Amino acid sequence: MPVAMIQDWVGGGHDTANYDAITKLMGVQENPPDGLIFHTAGFLPDGTFRIFDVWESGGHFERFAQDRLMPAVKEVAGSEGSDAN
Repeated sequence: MPVAMIQDWVGGGHDTANYDAITKLMGVQENPPDGLIFHTAGFLPDGTFRIFDVWESGGHFERFAQDRLMPAVKEVAGSEGSDAN
C-alpha cells in the first residue's frame, strides 16, 4: 500500500545548498530509489523546507532512509541534519 512521507526542516532560510548536495551525493537522478513513486520539495511561506514523497510502502522508505538518506545527511549537514521532523 502506498504511503506519503513528509519531512520538514524548520528555518530553512530559503537556501537549498544542503538539499542539493544531499541529493547529488545520493545519486538519485542516476539511480532512483527502489519504491519511490513521487518526490517534490520546496519552501513553505514561513521558511520551512518541506519534502513530500510517495512510496510503494513504508518499508521502501525505511530502507532508503537507512541506506542512502541518513548517511548523506550526516555527511553534508553533520549533527544539524538530525533536526528533521
